[in-house]
Amino acid sequence: MLHTLGYACLQLAGLGLVLGALEWCFPNRPGQRRLRAQLTTDLAFYFGQHLIWLGVEFSALLTVRALLAPFDATFVAGRAQADRLRRAGVPNVVHVPFGVDGGLFRPLEPSAERAGVRQELLGSEASAGAALLVGVGRFAIEKRWDVVLDAFARVRARRDAVLVLFGDGPERARLERSAPRGVRFAGFETNRTRLARAVGAADVLVHGCPYETYGLGVAEAVACAVPVVVPDAGGAAESADPTVAEAYASLDAAACAAAIDGLLARRDRDPSELRARALAAAARVPTLESHYATVLATYASLRGS
Repeated sequence: MLHTLGYACLQLAGLGLVLGALEWCFPNRPGQRRLRAQLTTDLAFYFGQHLIWLGVEFSALLTVRALLAPFDATFVAGRAQADRLRRAGVPNVVHVPFGVDGGLFRPLEPSAERAGVRQELLGSEASAGAALLVGVGRFAIEKRWDVVLDAFARVRARRDAVLVLFGDGPERARLERSAPRGVRFAGFETNRTRLARAVGAADVLVHGCPYETYGLGVAEAVACAVPVVVPDAGGAAESADPTVAEAYASLDAAACAAAIDGLLARRDRDPSELRARALAAAARVPTLESHYATVLATYASLRGS
């Protein structure tokens, strides 16, 4: 409980820092009104859902509404987040999905390079036909990597598979101690090109957090034409394309394992069909260019120019 409250307070403090940073970045110009905009975090999702543990009748959304009321626009990446803020009375909520860098996160064609990356990730102990799963994100308690690890253990009991996790965070040591055989912790990859190649070489990306406001890592995997397994709550599911994704009941490891099995079965049954759908889904992922075009157009509208 204290961990949860501590995380929430950090989020709240972070929101205040962002507000202050925007005030500094966009000062008044002579003869112009101040333009204010806010990109919200997952405060309303995680903090609001966990305060009930204390039995406190308090809505975090009301606090968020008070914080955002002075702003001319509130930019949010996820549809569910936008809907919640609108229901809470936050004015002028603008839904703008984060864009993916298509120059980095793009489909990898079958090649010796892709095969080499894949073999490196699988390691020497895996069989040639082993399934390669990846996960990307921060190792923190709210990300629910325990669900992913539990699900992977169930999958590996039925077939040869390797799970490679990219990221770091306060929960890493605990997760490493509890991880089943076949899990590799690759650490935080600072080279985005290498990360994109690793994701693009995988069979499936698995995500466990139902509290995301968007799920950028999921969108990047889709842009790489990699099928994804996501919880049915939070923003990660919004980033997944239903034609090449499986959604499972959030926080249910057995359901997550069944979703992984389902995607791998599709790959085994008709890999060409799944690949064609994945390539089509990759072409629909929002790009950085489309993201900034919408943001700048909104700024221009707010300024009346």
